[in-house]
Amino acid sequence: MKKKYIFYSIIALILLVIGLNRFYYYMQLDHWTERHAAVETALKEAGITEVDQANPYIWDDSYYVVSGKNKAGVEVMTWIPEDGKEVETREMSDGVSKERIAALTKERSPDAEILRILPGKMKGAPIWEVFYTKVDGSEERHFYDFYQWKDGRYIVTYNMSIH
Repeated sequence: MKKKYIFYSIIALILLVIGLNRFYYYMQLDHWTERHAAVETALKEAGITEVDQANPYIWDDSYYVVSGKNKAGVEVMTWIPEDGKEVETREMSDGVSKERIAALTKERSPDAEILRILPGKMKGAPIWEVFYTKVDGSEERHFYDFYQWKDGRYIVTYNMSIH
């Protein structure tokens, strides 16, 4: 009798794991499909031959930002708009690096804990978005800083209140 319960428990556990796996796959499928389409667009239209990263970016408009190397081995970044507008590609050497943006953020807010830095676009212009936290008194606050992609010039900060 005890062996029967163990057997059915193992079967139930296996079915649960398979069900959770299928649920995860189903939930991520749209994201994976969009990412794959963005990478394919970057390979075809932007001349990227080696992809390093592909990230969604949503602010004013929705983009996929794909970074990698082109045929000449030059590091490039490509902004692919969701609405089918023109794809924009720039050489990384024409802009400020992610590391420099992190340093600029630390200069402005030395106690900031940077959570992520993403390339994106604001009002049609390439930018860097920095998402970070700071402790203000006893409260942790979240901030978004935006910098020009080309020269690292500070644009604006948005404070995200939890209240």
